[in-house]
Amino acid sequence: MARYHGLRDDIAEAIDEEFGELVKIWPKKDGVTDPERANLTIIAVVRTRPEQRNNLAGGRTRNWNASVSAGTTELRIAIGRYPEIRLRRGDIVEAVEREGGPLFEVLSVQDRSHVRLIAELGEV
Repeated sequence: MARYHGLRDDIAEAIDEEFGELVKIWPKKDGVTDPERANLTIIAVVRTRPEQRNNLAGGRTRNWNASVSAGTTELRIAIGRYPEIRLRRGDIVEAVEREGGPLFEVLSVQDRSHVRLIAELGEV
């Protein structure tokens, strides 16, 4: 263990105490329950950014246009607190403490950080 891991874990724990929320994770594989990974309930930080709408137009004659609506949501899990978690694309996450318990699908996972496992989420 690197000399700074204790400090890393203390800082992540303090952030989770202030900004973390209860989330449930349902592991999926090919759209069905993954029998090799258990369902989990953890405390993690969920960041939802406002939706942005962009209008696009193109072609040589500018004869088409489209509207794209996109907002980003991230799930940030403290590695020191939950070292056993292995998120995969397609897993389902429920923000339990939010009104209506919104569901999200894991779109991508960034596992290169030494502090947090970061997953980009999309609405289900």
